[in-house]
Amino acid sequence: MKKTLPALVTAGVVATLLAGCTAGGDRSSSASPTATPSASAAAAAPAANTCTDGVLTVTDAKKAAKALAEGCKSVFLLLSNTQVTVGDAEKLGIEGSGVTVKGGHFDTLSVLGSGNTITYRGEAPDTTNVADGNEVTAAR
Repeated sequence: MKKTLPALVTAGVVATLLAGCTAGGDRSSSASPTATPSASAAAAAPAANTCTDGVLTVTDAKKAAKALAEGCKSVFLLLSNTQVTVGDAEKLGIEGSGVTVKGGHFDTLSVLGSGNTITYRGEAPDTTNVADGNEVTAAR
């Protein structure tokens, strides 16, 4: 009986350890983990349609009209088929199609999509990141 007790204890410990390794379920399934945003991550994102910390992200031109007119350091238009007036900005980015921008001075333009028309004042902006099918002209 002396030799049987240590063997039973060892077998019990090994069984417990092995059970812990397999408690995660079927590892061969194709389901992948998904991240859920934390409250702090959501709070850190700048509000759309207002200039916050030098960044204006526009998803609704009517709600952003005042901020657009005042300008912001960086303005990103996530719109399509609309006309907006933008004040001075170091950077203007457009992700959409059919957007007409009457603007102030811009240092750089980044334009995705096509059929966008941008009119600027002052010196010509850097248009290196303007996709084909978009028009950039100086105001007259």
